Amino acid sequence: MKDFTNVDIFAFVVYVILFCIGIPGNLVIVLRVVMDRKLHNPTFIVISGLAVADFLFLGCRIPLEILHLLSVNWVYGRFLCKISYFLYQTASYSAAYHLVLMAVIRYYLLVHPFSAVVHLSTKKACLATLTIWVLTALLLLPVTVISDTDTMVYQGVVYIHCTINPKDQNSFKIFVICYSIFSYALFLVIIAVLHSIKARAVARAVRGLTDKKKRQMSTMVVLVIMLFGVLLLPVHVKNLVGVFVSIPRSTALQATDLLFRSLAYANSCINPLVYAFLSAQFRKSLKRICRCTRVNTSRRSSVYQLYAGPSTPNHLPLSITLRGFNAADTYQVSAI
Repeated sequence: MKDFTNVDIFAFVVYVILFCIGIPGNLVIVLRVVMDRKLHNPTFIVISGLAVADFLFLGCRIPLEILHLLSVNWVYGRFLCKISYFLYQTASYSAAYHLVLMAVIRYYLLVHPFSAVVHLSTKKACLATLTIWVLTALLLLPVTVISDTDTMVYQGVVYIHCTINPKDQNSFKIFVICYSIFSYALFLVIIAVLHSIKARAVARAVRGLTDKKKRQMSTMVVLVIMLFGVLLLPVHVKNLVGVFVSIPRSTALQATDLLFRSLAYANSCINPLVYAFLSAQFRKSLKRICRCTRVNTSRRSSVYQLYAGPSTPNHLPLSITLRGFNAADTYQVSAI
């Protein structure tokens, strides 16, 4: 165990909050898309794939961040070092390209609606999502080779940490540059181009709308592009600067690093709100499950009153009453 600073305590609180928001939020997205047939369409299939990526990213990174706060040394072995790097890199790249796929689908639906009806299907969206996961995992398999534990000495103290190819700094620089380009910059350019074309199509299609409504549509387009770009830009800039400039360790640097990483994690927490909870179709799905829950609770109460209410003879054993209630209640719920 190490001595905790104010930054460590604040980081622990931030990580716990992000974990408690992001993990349930993304899990709800996946479960609702799987369980609700009305959400079985290309857009929501991709949204569920994005939610899986965000769930995996948060599930891999935040627990390790918390463990790192408890013990500054990496004490979990080489295998977990390699697996953790592979999983979080796979989730990070997969999330980026699910956003690209979502932009492609929305562009296709808006700009080529008649062709989309014929060629765009739920099965093809599932296949595209599966392809992203498989290709990403295969392309990132070398990460399990170049990631390893390493030792460093700082102010006379030896530390063990998990990093990328500690024996070759040039390889580490290439890794960081490729990560920033292919998981951030490249895909952001693609999305920006697609949304720009889509915005023009919307402007042409809605000439009869008021300027206010046009601005609202443009705001949503900009929000989709800028949210990812703004929240992940600081951490990518920090990574690029770190491989080319040697910055002395300090409390201010530690706090800045915490802020940048928290913003990146927050993006995975906010995604369910932006891409699903702002959707009227998804809100209806949540309302349907809430209504079903209220109906089941109401019927359960009614059946309980029927079998165990005031009219129940006092001389009947309680076990008999409860058995009758459970059997009837099970039938009632299954029939809804």
